[in-house]
Amino acid sequence: MRAHGGHEPVQRGVGGRAVGRQVRRDGHGLDSVAQAAPSVAGDEEFRRWWNRIGRRAAAPTVATAVRTVATGTDLRHRLPAVSAPTLVLHRRNCLNVDVGHASYLAHHLPDARLQTTAGTDALWFTDAPELVQRAVAFLTAR
Repeated sequence: MRAHGGHEPVQRGVGGRAVGRQVRRDGHGLDSVAQAAPSVAGDEEFRRWWNRIGRRAAAPTVATAVRTVATGTDLRHRLPAVSAPTLVLHRRNCLNVDVGHASYLAHHLPDARLQTTAGTDALWFTDAPELVQRAVAFLTAR
C-alpha cells in the first residue's frame, strides 16, 4: 500500500536491522544524537545524558528488538477508528523521519491536521518552543 504523496509509511524491519547491526557491532556506537537531534549534537552535556539513559534503558539486543517491533508494526488499518481530533506535528527538515509519514497520518486520520515547523530534530523535546506553542494552541482552541 502506498501512502499519500507516494511515501511508504512502513519499511518492515529495514531500519531496525541496519541500526541493530551497527549497535551490536559498535556497542551503542551509533551517533544517534546527530541523527535524532542535530540541534544538540554539539552539546556535550546532552550527549553524556543521552548516552547514559541509552545504556540504562536497554542492552543492545533489547534495543534492536524494540526498534524492530517499532519499525515493523503496521497499524494503518486502525487509523480510521481514531475519533479524537489530532494534531500531527512534524519538523520540515527532520533528518531521519520523512515528512511523508506525517502527511500520511494527517490524510488518513478522520479529524487530523498537519502542521510543520522549522527544525531538523526528530525528538519532540529538543528545540521545542514552536512545537509546544502549536500543541498548546491546538489543545486550548477546542
